[in-house]
Amino acid sequence: MEFDAVLCCGCGACANVCPTDAISWIKNDEGFSEPHIDQGACVDCGLCRKVCPYETSHVGVDASPKVYAALHRDLDVVMNSSSGGVFTALSDHVLDQGGVVYGVAFDDAYEVRYVRASDRTARDAFRGSKYVQCDGEDMFSQVEKDLADGLLVMFTGTPCQVSGLKRYLQVKKVPMGRLLTVDNICHGVASPLVWDAYLAYIRSNVLRGSRIERLSMRSKQVSWQEQQMACVTDAGDESAALNHGASWNKLYQTTYAIRPSCSQCRYTSYDRVSDLTLADYWNIENAKLNIDYAHGVNLVLVNTRAGEDLLDSCADLLQTAQSDKASCWQVHLEKPLPLSAKRDRFWRDFGMDPQQAVKAYGKGSRLIDLARKVTPVLRRVGLYSLAVRVFSAVRGTKKA
Repeated sequence: MEFDAVLCCGCGACANVCPTDAISWIKNDEGFSEPHIDQGACVDCGLCRKVCPYETSHVGVDASPKVYAALHRDLDVVMNSSSGGVFTALSDHVLDQGGVVYGVAFDDAYEVRYVRASDRTARDAFRGSKYVQCDGEDMFSQVEKDLADGLLVMFTGTPCQVSGLKRYLQVKKVPMGRLLTVDNICHGVASPLVWDAYLAYIRSNVLRGSRIERLSMRSKQVSWQEQQMACVTDAGDESAALNHGASWNKLYQTTYAIRPSCSQCRYTSYDRVSDLTLADYWNIENAKLNIDYAHGVNLVLVNTRAGEDLLDSCADLLQTAQSDKASCWQVHLEKPLPLSAKRDRFWRDFGMDPQQAVKAYGKGSRLIDLARKVTPVLRRVGLYSLAVRVFSAVRGTKKA
């Protein structure tokens, strides 16, 4: 097998399926995990190709999912979620059936980890956006075992992760009748190495020794649409210092730290690989739906009958309003975002001084600042989709 770094999404399916353990997982210079192949141990069985989610492409493929705006009826759940809290309702149903839920959580050091949850307390750690790539490690074999044991499994992740898992299970001939999958409309995954540098910077220069007690990449202190960070330490609330200084959200939105393969994403379309797709319903104002979205609302794409049944099972917990594809349009349902022309400069600066780089680039860019200011107005006047297309065109110009 030959390895193409530009077309590796880092899902880990190949390393998990290899029958001779010829594939090991290493970090590259940008901090992304990628496969290293021991050619002496490789037997050319081809299984790594069969499970690779980048072997096929969904780009531009149309489909007709049912479209909903939805939010949890419990305001506390909504306020502790990035959007409308639909994930909590779905996972509650699975847990109530004695099932398990897989998702991404912060550990005690605020590194991102894939976690298996069998109760609500562990599951609650999955709430909230985490814009960093998370290695799956042994999650494929754990899901395989859970399904073999007859458990109901709900797996949440990016579309490429979900695809890698399902292809792995197909190769392993594991029945998937008890598997429910939920993906998101992904904007790309950022480098764990850059996230580590960001944590080191804020701990040294902003928090100054204070211990982080709560960190959120998507706080609702201002508005669910503002994408503000929240950081509470044992010495007080440092949220303002992050949002007005070096903001991880602003750095993420530059796309400088995004994995290169995200610019070649194979899953930007309405033809989804999961049972359900969850996202923010960014254009909710113009959709003119009878639903209370003041504190956050999810866009839900129902892609399969299993997804429809799961959503229906949560009807008592959710407010929903049926919508349509035109109203819910997002750029990553159409095409991936190209790498920024300034990406190389960022990585050059990062290599020289990581903490200084995250400080400088954490201020964002003028284009992003302008987009943040005008987007609410554009949503209200019905020009959101046109503006996003123009913004995407001028923002990313570098080829992978």
